[in-house]
Amino acid sequence: MSDQSSPFHRLYEAYDLPKKTARPVTAKATNEECAGIAEQLNLQQVRKLKVEASLTPVGEGVWRVEGHVTADVIQSCVVTLVPLKTKMNEPFERTFSRFAEEDTAIDVDIDYERDDPPEPLGDGVDLGVIAIEALLLGLDPYPRAPGAAFDGVSAAPPGARPLTPEAVKPFAGLASLKEAMKGKD
Repeated sequence: MSDQSSPFHRLYEAYDLPKKTARPVTAKATNEECAGIAEQLNLQQVRKLKVEASLTPVGEGVWRVEGHVTADVIQSCVVTLVPLKTKMNEPFERTFSRFAEEDTAIDVDIDYERDDPPEPLGDGVDLGVIAIEALLLGLDPYPRAPGAAFDGVSAAPPGARPLTPEAVKPFAGLASLKEAMKGKD
């Protein structure tokens, strides 16, 4: 499993994965890798990123990768665009199998109580790609600065009244028609 477009790679080759006992691994992103991650995730900055995980054999040709990614990131407030510093600590757990196949079909029978099925191992386990995915899942998609509020925008062409929220409701036209019909009785 390796994504060539990822700015952060720490590939543990399939032939080098542990056979009997868990192996702890740690990886830190360089400044250049942090800049690439920030660009890929549309962040102002990734100051540091560290991954701590364990590669554990759980069966013949099957490995579990579990750990967490810690990072200091700077996002933009969606209202004011001011920089927001965030300390992240996101856990992850994935299973890879030498025997799993790339499946493009959608499985309709989903059992949410079971673990996710193993992913194809491919060339090995890329801890960098796993870390970026975990980081992305943990980010606030709409970060707001404390006290930031969006009050809306009102605009209209010269000489016209701006639309009100009531005027754009689906049955607003019927309400004005009903009022006009009252006078014809």
